[in-house]
This record gives sequence, structure tokens and C-alpha cells, in this order.
Amino acid sequence: DRAIASQKIIEAYLKQNQTENAIIIFDKMGAGHFKRLARLEIIRTYLKLDQIDKAIAIFDETKEWDDKNEASLEFIEVYLKQNQIDKALPLYFKMKEEPLKDSARLKIIEAYLKQNQIENAITIFDKMNEGVYKDIARNNFIKAYLKQNQIDKAVALFHEMKKNSLKEGPGLKIIRVYLKQNQIENAITIFDKIKEGHYKSIAREEFIKVYLKQNQIDKAISIFDEMEEEPLKDHTRLDFIKVYLKQNKIDKAITIFDEMQEGPVKDSARLDFIEVYLKQNKIDKSVTVFDKMQEGDFKRLAREAFIEAYLKQNQIDKAITVFDEMKEDDNALAGLKIIEAYNKLNQTENAAIIFGRIKNGFERFLIEFQASGLDEELARLLNGATEK
Repeated sequence: DRAIASQKIIEAYLKQNQTENAIIIFDKMGAGHFKRLARLEIIRTYLKLDQIDKAIAIFDETKEWDDKNEASLEFIEVYLKQNQIDKALPLYFKMKEEPLKDSARLKIIEAYLKQNQIENAITIFDKMNEGVYKDIARNNFIKAYLKQNQIDKAVALFHEMKKNSLKEGPGLKIIRVYLKQNQIENAITIFDKIKEGHYKSIAREEFIKVYLKQNQIDKAISIFDEMEEEPLKDHTRLDFIKVYLKQNKIDKAITIFDEMQEGPVKDSARLDFIEVYLKQNKIDKSVTVFDKMQEGDFKRLAREAFIEAYLKQNQIDKAITVFDEMKEDDNALAGLKIIEAYNKLNQTENAAIIFGRIKNGFERFLIEFQASGLDEELARLLNGATEK
């Protein structure tokens, strides 16, 4: 009971950064489990305070390496963060063979891979026991090999992985590389090894994007139908909508759109519809879609699209009406388009009024206007608006 109490008091002192008082209690403790725990906490505290010499002094008091494993791992982490692998290695080599040593191996492997010392990393890796740490190490090697475009080595390690839950992330990375190289069959082979879940859904989205780019819509639909209903599926619906709109298959785009959940992704799709309708001069349909949008970035972009369309039709009053709906902190680009339109009509007073309503980046816009060759009268008016 005294040992337990001493250890608790030491923890309390360390939390209050009273290390000297903690040491006094520690020195009075007898050898045993609780002194080992207390020693570990003191070492951790000194390492956090960057007082490595004091940490080493406490560490060296223990003669049995069975009691030094956890503390060794703490030192190894610190040395590796300081990029001092040479100091970490002696501690690692002296550690007792147990799962904790594989944790140290993993950290050393990560350090070697960051320095692109793959051969040294492999030497450590080969000594690891099969288990979670070794699979995590494989994941790190896979990342390194993919960066070096050594996909065959990455795939070999992927197939060696034992724990299915750890295969999903690296599997997705390999799939993406294969798809970029248009090696779809190889990508499918890896895809089939990944269990159902979040990563497999993301992989499906990656396949769909590739098939849509290749205009293989039937294959894209086949994979889409396998997806469970979730937010990710609406992002994929958006990809289909963009393709159908480019192909002017608006009815098919609407069918997909109607399946979407309300939210930012659906508003992004609405923006796509609005832009298409405006190009087709179907203003009424654009307005109908616009009215269902929530306030936010997509609605702001839609307003800018309306303003641009109205200005092309020389309906500047309608453009002003839309501009009036915009917030002062995000009306700059729309205001610029209206100012340009007024300038073409030689209505410099109206241009200056709009400029005065822009609250974002006055000086930048003034430079742009002057650089665009506006007449001196407009430049003078804009200068006046800026000063106000």
C-alpha cells in the first residue's frame, strides 16, 4: 500500500511540475513494480522538459533490462524526433524481445524511410514478429515504394499483410496508382482484396471517375449500384450529373439529381444546372433551380453566373438586382463585371457607385481598373471612392 501511495504522490508532483519533490519520494521507495512505474513517469517528465541528462541518470539506476524496455522506447522516440538514429539504435538492440521491441522497430523503420534509407529499414523489418506492428510497417513501406513508382514491391507487401482492417488504406493507394496508369484489371484485383467499408466506397468512387472519363457509363453505373447510401454517394452522383450535362442529357442528370440529399453537394449540382440553363438562355428554369438553393458559396457563384448572363444580354438592371442581394464581403467579382459593363457604356458615375459598394480589396481592384486602360474620369472617381 505504501508503494502504491508513493507512486500516486509522485504522479501528482510531476503533474504540478514539482520534479524535485517527486525525486525525494522516489528515492525512499523500495524496488518493485510501482518503483518501476514511478521511474518511467519521471523519465517521461524529464524528456518532455528536454532534460535528457537527468532522464538518463534515472534510467541508468536500473540494472535489469527487463525493467528498462518501456523507458528505452521513450528515449528512442525522443532521439528519432531529433534525427539521432545512432543514439536510438543501441537502446533498441538492448531491449528485451517482446511486443514493445516491435513498436521500437516500427519507429526506427519510419525514421529510416523518411531518410530514404530503405535497405536499413528492411534490415529492421526482417527482425519483426508477425502482428499489427509488422503490418503497419508494411503500410509504411508501401507508401515509400509508391512514391518511388516501385508498384510491384508495394503490391508484394500488400499481399503479405495479415490483418484485413490494415489492408484497406494501402490497398486504396495502390488502386489509385494503377488507375492513373490505366491498369484497371490490376486495380480490380486489389479492390477485390479490400473488405467492405469506407475505403472500399472511396475506391468505387475512384473507379467511377475513371470510367466516366473513358465514357464507359454502363461500367460506372454498375459500380455505383454497389455503393451503400451515404454522403459519399452524393459526391459520385455529382460526377454523373456533370457528365450527363456535358452530353446535354439533362433528363438523365435530373433523374440522378432527384436522388440526392439536401445539402452543399446538391447545391453544387444546382449550380451546374443553372450554368447549363443560362447558356441555353432558359432563364426561368435557372431561377427555379436557384430559388431552392441555400445561402452559401454555391448560391454566391450562381448569382455571379446570373449577373454575367444578364450583362451579356445587356440587361444591366437585372444584373444590379441580383448584385443587390449579395453580401458586401463577397460581391467584389460580381461588382467588377458590372463596373466593366458601365465603363463600356461610358457611365462612369454608375461605375463609381458600384465600386463604392465593394468592401473587399479596394486597392487591388483599383490597380486592375487602371491597368485595364479606363479613362481618367473613371480613375478619378474610383480614387475618390477608395478614399471615402
